Amino acid sequence: WDFSVGYRAMIRWRSGPMFLEPALAGFDYAMTLDTDSYFPADVPNDPFELLHREGWVAAFPHLGRESASVVVNFMHHFLLYCRLKGLHPRRTQMLEALIERNFKWYQQCLMLDMEVVRLDWFRGEAYQDFFRYMDATGGFWLHRWGNNPVRTFAVGLLLEDSQVRSLTLPYAHQDYCSCGHGAPPCRADTASGAFVCDGAADGGNGIGVGDLSEGLLDLQPWRGTERQKKNFQPSVVQDFVREQMFS
Repeated sequence: WDFSVGYRAMIRWRSGPMFLEPALAGFDYAMTLDTDSYFPADVPNDPFELLHREGWVAAFPHLGRESASVVVNFMHHFLLYCRLKGLHPRRTQMLEALIERNFKWYQQCLMLDMEVVRLDWFRGEAYQDFFRYMDATGGFWLHRWGNNPVRTFAVGLLLEDSQVRSLTLPYAHQDYCSCGHGAPPCRADTASGAFVCDGAADGGNGIGVGDLSEGLLDLQPWRGTERQKKNFQPSVVQDFVREQMFS
C-alpha cells in the first residue's frame, strides 16, 4: 500500500498528540467517528453515560485485523518496551488473546473508526510515555504504523481488563456493520450503497457489553482449536474457504 506523508502524520497524531490538543482540554470524554462511519439504527443508550457510570477508561465497538505490511517490526519494539519497563507482555487477558506464547501476533486490533474514551488517562504519563517510545522508533513514518495497534497494545498493557470493554451497538464503517445487541444482521442496500437495519436494536437489552479478549480471540486465523470448533459451524468455515478460492 502507498500511504502519503500527510496520512502518516494524521495517524501518528491520532495515536498520541491528539489527546493533548487545547481544544479537548475542557472535556472529560470523547468519541471518535471516521467520516465514513454512521449509525444504521438508533443507538439505544448513551455510550458516554455508560462509560462514566461503569468507571471504564475506554470502549470499542469494532475489532478487526491490520495488514501485516503496516505493522512491520511493531511487535519487536513492543516487547522491548515491556522489557524496559519490567512489564510482562502477556500480563492481561487482552494481551494473552493478542500474543501467543511464542510471541506471535495475528494483527488483531481495536479498529478506531469509532472509540469512546476517558481523556484524562490518555493525556496521562503512562499512555503518553508508551506513545513517545513507539514514536521514537520512526515506525509511523517508516512502516506506516497506525493508531490502531498503538492504542490496542497500550490499552492491553497499561490498563486492567475490567477498565476496557467492547460494545455492540448499531454501527457501520466501510464493509463492517452491526445492527446492535440482539438485532438481526445488517442488510446492504444496493441503491444507496449503505447498510440498513430492518429491525431496530433490542432496546430492552440496550448496548451489548463484552470482554475485548473474547472478541480478539475470535479474530485469530482458523486453526481448528476447541474454541473455534465450538463457536463456528464447519459449514460456515467451508463456505468461507470456498469463497476465497473462487472469488
